[in-house]
Amino acid sequence: MGPDERNLRRQLRRSGLAKPMIDAAWPQWWTDAAEASVSARNELRFTLARALGLDPRALVESDEVRFAGTVGARFKSLTAADASEQMAIISFGQSVTRLLMAATPAGEAPPQVTAARLRAFMLENGAVPSFQSIAAVCWRMGIPLVYLQVTPLQAKRMHAMASGQGARAAILVAHDDTLYAKAAFTIAHELGHVMLGHLDSEPAYLDMDDPLSGGAKNQDERDADAYALELLTGRPEPIITT
Repeated sequence: MGPDERNLRRQLRRSGLAKPMIDAAWPQWWTDAAEASVSARNELRFTLARALGLDPRALVESDEVRFAGTVGARFKSLTAADASEQMAIISFGQSVTRLLMAATPAGEAPPQVTAARLRAFMLENGAVPSFQSIAAVCWRMGIPLVYLQVTPLQAKRMHAMASGQGARAAILVAHDDTLYAKAAFTIAHELGHVMLGHLDSEPAYLDMDDPLSGGAKNQDERDADAYALELLTGRPEPIITT
């Protein structure tokens, strides 16, 4: 590892980015010999900026790690003191979303569909709402759904995110549930954020914690929970019997 790479990696780590995230974004074509080329060093920084959601100009000109996300995402589990962490997650999510939008075609469905209508459509076509069937429907509607192997922050790990890009949206899940029922609720919950129009005024809607973990929730979260329950069970509220 040459001095340029060593210094750049150090700057990225100091910003809070996790080593696995940096390693995943680092281009395979980079070699120690490339450090002798100014154009190669600049291309390295452009590549990393695209992958990590960074301001490319700041990175190229001074190795400054400046997150380029759009401010406005709602973070339930982060305080104002965590501004840099918020921007890291926003930037990363929007960067992944842009790549997904470029790589996938738009779907055939209208931009917003009620849970009742979507459930009825699935049942009419022989698909009981479940993890697999909801994931398939997301892709059919042009909403890419991906599971992330790495996340940007060393100290904080997101659970899932609904992220918008223009008129389209993507769902990013960072927690790999072993129970399909919990996984189904997670993606149905994120789909609820998309279908209920929560991305109309926000670039992303992040769930740091499992939606099933309980705790205080705002109205948008309660509405997304209700959407998920109605899609999965036919009722927007749980049935509790004793």
